Amino acid sequence: MQKGKAGGCLQGESLLDLWGLQDGAAREYVRTCVCDFSLRCFEQKIRLPLNAAATIQKAFIAAVSQNYPARFVFERFGDRARREAWDYHELSTGHDCHVEVPDSFVSLLLADDVRSATECEVHSGARLIS
Repeated sequence: MQKGKAGGCLQGESLLDLWGLQDGAAREYVRTCVCDFSLRCFEQKIRLPLNAAATIQKAFIAAVSQNYPARFVFERFGDRARREAWDYHELSTGHDCHVEVPDSFVSLLLADDVRSATECEVHSGARLIS
């Protein structure tokens, strides 16, 4: 893996440092999987039926490790999630919380899924699984 910048973008070890990955198994794993992707994914709009977003259970999992240099970049997304009353959770990891603490990450996802299914039962009398 190369170090430094390419085309104005961080790559290699510099990117892993920015994501807050410490030396160890998680960093080694991510090193083998990292690839280029487009930041245009933040610009592409999705078409949903009218008011569909209002019906979807939303959760935000914030990576908040003190050793995560890019943490401040994502704070505004967490702030918005809290303002919009999403389920909000924090994990003391870098960017790749699903790699660093997979059990905790999955537990949060499953807890929100169970809560969402329970709310569907209460509101509609039927259990919806998505």
